[in-house]
Amino acid sequence: MRSVFDPEAIVPDVPGVLLLSHGGFAVGCLETIKMLAGDVPNLAAFSLEEGMEPSEFIDAAMMALEAFPVGSIVLLDLLGGTPYNQTLLYVRAHGSKVYSLAGFNVPMVMQALELRDDYRGRELVDNLFNLNNNGIYNVSE
Repeated sequence: MRSVFDPEAIVPDVPGVLLLSHGGFAVGCLETIKMLAGDVPNLAAFSLEEGMEPSEFIDAAMMALEAFPVGSIVLLDLLGGTPYNQTLLYVRAHGSKVYSLAGFNVPMVMQALELRDDYRGRELVDNLFNLNNNGIYNVSE
């Protein structure tokens, strides 16, 4: 598993944004965000690698989520994929409340980091969804 998470660097009043994906996408997205915005507090990424036990992946990711302040969110790479399914199983098994969206990209993550100044939890996810449900553009036109 590739991951980026530093529990010692958590800022208590800033909602966390947790990126979960297949392959290196989540960690790669976090690295891109760092190139664009510098070090960003309470941003973590966990990338599920081939051959890895899904339970090991989700246990590490949810430990990070639980370390973040209340109102933190999870952004998943793909609806119905293993990170998505494992998050749902974790929520059901632990009775947790997790606010999340599937289908993240770099612009969405950047918006999440900006919106968390004003929103948390469900409101953060709702506002992020409203801004991104038409986030694909035909640049050739």
